[in-house]
Amino acid sequence: MKAKAIVVNESEITGEPDVCGEALDLITSEVSGSSHLSIATIFVDEGKSSVSHYHKKTEEIYYIVQGTGKVVIDGVHFEVRPGTAVYIPIGSIHQIENVGKGRLKLISVDSPSFDPEDVIR
Repeated sequence: MKAKAIVVNESEITGEPDVCGEALDLITSEVSGSSHLSIATIFVDEGKSSVSHYHKKTEEIYYIVQGTGKVVIDGVHFEVRPGTAVYIPIGSIHQIENVGKGRLKLISVDSPSFDPEDVIR
């Protein structure tokens, strides 16, 4: 059995398709054994957006690192840019769109740890 990672760098991870774009899962239950929270780097390509969705069990924080975008939470629109943190409560329908040039890069922190079965479209 492979040991769980305690320290992970983006350069060591292969991107996976995600509801929001491309995800680099850094700390998750599978990678590190963390069950209470997870963190991933998410990339949204220019002109693209995530699928509108919500979670029954998970609350999220998006922290924008690069690019500009628009986040919609329960029908309310917010402009986001580097340095912006966004709290997404459990059950809130949300979506993020890249409205700038180049890729939008964000950090997604989920509690409890992200579970693809908890993505409700």
